[in-house]
Amino acid sequence: MRSTLGYQQCLTGAAAEAAANLTRALELLGPHDYKIMAASALNYLGVAQRMLGDYDDAAASQRRALQLYREQGSRLGEANASLELGVAQRLAGDHGQAEQSLDRALEIYRGIGDEVCEAEALNALGDLRLASSSPADALVCFQQAFAQTSEKTAPLEHVSALDGIGRCHLQAGLPADAEAALCEALALYRRLGLPRAAEIEDILGDLQHRLPKEAEMGQQTLCGLDEFGRHRSSRSRIVRC
Repeated sequence: MRSTLGYQQCLTGAAAEAAANLTRALELLGPHDYKIMAASALNYLGVAQRMLGDYDDAAASQRRALQLYREQGSRLGEANASLELGVAQRLAGDHGQAEQSLDRALEIYRGIGDEVCEAEALNALGDLRLASSSPADALVCFQQAFAQTSEKTAPLEHVSALDGIGRCHLQAGLPADAEAALCEALALYRRLGLPRAAEIEDILGDLQHRLPKEAEMGQQTLCGLDEFGRHRSSRSRIVRC
C-alpha cells in the first residue's frame, strides 16, 4: 500500500511524501522477502530522491534496485532501473556512466520489443547528449523517439521527443525550427494537461521576443537551454516497475 501511495505521489510531484512512504515500505518488506517488490520500491524511491535534487542518493537507490532485479532475472526491471540510474547520473554530472546505463536500458528494451520504453530511453539519451553540448547527436535520438511513437499510443514520450527536438534546434542556433517544434509540443502538453506547458510558454515567449532581434543583428546562435530539460523525468515521466 505504501509503495503504491509513494508511486502516486511521485506522479503528482509530492516528492518528500513519496520518499517517506517508500522508505517505510522498504522497512516493512525487510531485507530478504519480496525482492521484486523491494526493487520496485527502490526504483520509485530513486525517482523521488531525484525530484528532491538528491542525485547521489537517487543513484544509490537505483543501483540497489538494479541488483535486486538482476538477482530475480527480471530483464524489464533491469532496464527500468538502468534507465532511472542513467538519468540520475546525468543530473549528477557523471555523463560517462550515464551513457553506459542508458545504452544498457535501450539494448534491453529493443531486445524485448518494447517500443514505448525504447522511446523513453532514446529521449533520456537525447537529454544526455544535449547536456554534453552535442545537439546533432541528441537530435537523432529525439527524432527516432518521435518517429516510433504517436499521440495516441505513447503521448508522453511523443511530446517529450518534440520538446527535445525544439531544444536541439535552440542549442544549434536554429530559432525558427525550434519555435515550430516547441509550438507543436506546447499544444500537446496542453491537451495532456501537463505542467511542462507553462515552461514551454516561457521559452517560446523569450524566443519570439528574440527572433526579430536575431534577424536584425544577423546572429544565428542562441544559448543552450538544456536547463529546461533537466527535470523532465521528475516532472512528467511515468516510472515502470
